[in-house]
Amino acid sequence: MRLTFSILLTILFLQLQGQSNHWLQTFGSDMADNAYVLKVNQSDQVIVTGSVGDSTQITFNNTSLITDLALGNGIIYKQDSSNNLMWFKQIGGDKGRVSITNMQFDRLGNIYLAGAYYDSVDFDPSSSVNLLVSNGHHSDAFIAKYSPGGSLIWVKGFGGPNWDFITSILIEDTANVYVSGVFWGKADFNPSLDTNYVTSYGNHDGFISKLSSVGDFKFVYRIGGSGWDRINKIMFNNNHDIVAVGSFEGIANMNPLTTSSNRLYSGGASDVFILRLDTGGNYISTKKIGGVGTVGVTKALIDNDTLYLIGSLGDPSAGTQNGDVDFNPNSAVMNYSSDGTEDSYLAKYDPSDNLIWLNQVGGRWMQRTLDFYISNNSKLFFSNVIKDTSILYNNGVVIDTIIPQNSSSLVAEIDCFGNYQRLTILNSSLSVGVTSLDTDSRMNVYSAGIFQGQTDFNPTTANNFRTPVGQGDIFVMKNFGHLTTSSINYEVKNKSKFKLYPNPNQGEFIVELNNSDSRAIIKVRDISGRIISNIFVQNTNKVELNIEEASGLYFVEVNIDGVQQHFKVIKQ
Repeated sequence: MRLTFSILLTILFLQLQGQSNHWLQTFGSDMADNAYVLKVNQSDQVIVTGSVGDSTQITFNNTSLITDLALGNGIIYKQDSSNNLMWFKQIGGDKGRVSITNMQFDRLGNIYLAGAYYDSVDFDPSSSVNLLVSNGHHSDAFIAKYSPGGSLIWVKGFGGPNWDFITSILIEDTANVYVSGVFWGKADFNPSLDTNYVTSYGNHDGFISKLSSVGDFKFVYRIGGSGWDRINKIMFNNNHDIVAVGSFEGIANMNPLTTSSNRLYSGGASDVFILRLDTGGNYISTKKIGGVGTVGVTKALIDNDTLYLIGSLGDPSAGTQNGDVDFNPNSAVMNYSSDGTEDSYLAKYDPSDNLIWLNQVGGRWMQRTLDFYISNNSKLFFSNVIKDTSILYNNGVVIDTIIPQNSSSLVAEIDCFGNYQRLTILNSSLSVGVTSLDTDSRMNVYSAGIFQGQTDFNPTTANNFRTPVGQGDIFVMKNFGHLTTSSINYEVKNKSKFKLYPNPNQGEFIVELNNSDSRAIIKVRDISGRIISNIFVQNTNKVELNIEEASGLYFVEVNIDGVQQHFKVIKQ
């Protein structure tokens, strides 16, 4: 169906004709604006956080308003799935600045916001005042709890004279609140009149802090070393342990109660860690992803005890291709490297941290994954900034090549086996990035982000260009519906030389070659790398294989006419 747009002065609003549940909204000031987080609650209501650089007009389906920068640069609003505004709040004041980069809900629908603030910030959007003042000349960390109607319940701030900020929030059923983040130097993590000072080992360190349901301090856990170390995401696994992922440089201590036994050593400029704690803040284990190349992690998710990571592979400052990075934290080595200066990746791990599959977006120039989300039917959606010619990989196999315009944004749907289903591309004359993704109960996909320059927001063949008012504007859209083929600009074609099915299986599976004239060597390895099957085939396009060993993860290596490809197989 063709998308039809109407233009307002500083606001653009889109609806599919005859369908009020498909829309686009863009707004901005003459300064730089940011969209931080978009989330959909259990009632399919959309909550968005961001910041505006100056006063701006925002128009919804049922109303229009003008922000007042004197009330604060931070914005948070709730709208229904048809783009009708429910409420709108501003946070900050005329002096301070706030970045609301994290959001979560509890089971009662209360909204938790976290991030960083600078100077004097009023976190109460009502006529009352609840002021926090940062330490020194840099930002402090904050976490605030708001009612479903947007009223402030409590706010807590903590930090020191240097940079401190929160990267992730985790809400426990009992309403305890966990936050992760980064701090530098000496910081007080107790937001009350009491103090609990922690000093970083060297440069920036990572932390996990636990607060009660009313924001009282319970504990803080520190990781790091002399380099730049951070915790990007914290989650619960099925055992209700805390799983934390992040990156570190050089030597980093993962257990503050020991001096050497729980240290990690990076092989490249930075490596990734997977850390587990219990809810009392006690160390359980740590594993590393790394090698001679540089690797980082941006975000992570756990779904049914399965861990997903997105991040970067490569170092743009080096200006060359990246060395190998072993993405399997356990004994089997599974190396990947970047095509250019920096690639992006999406990786899936089993509950024992064995790598199941890894998808990669590569090319000559920097590729960067911004956000991803797992829907209620185990579909994965991820957004990626792409530049120049970009190559999509599925487990090392090239499946498609994309030639974008300048800096574009790719949004893709992937099934639980890592197979690309569909994708769409937003093209811009300067840049566009989808910074936050979520889905509702009907599998509609919502996205928010920032665009600069003339940008085409129509995912079909027709062009629908929008131009920002200032240096960079915000967009929020519900544009994919049920992700039917007609709402995507094209479907991904699998260019692999073979197919493997079924997967998972009971041990018996088929490798199907595209060309029966090909010569192929097929090897099956267990998790330790031991070869359990090695066969040569020719003049056939279908090979039946059987794994007689125990259930678990296995690796199939297929060498077709000198071209080697890999696949992961799960025997149930």
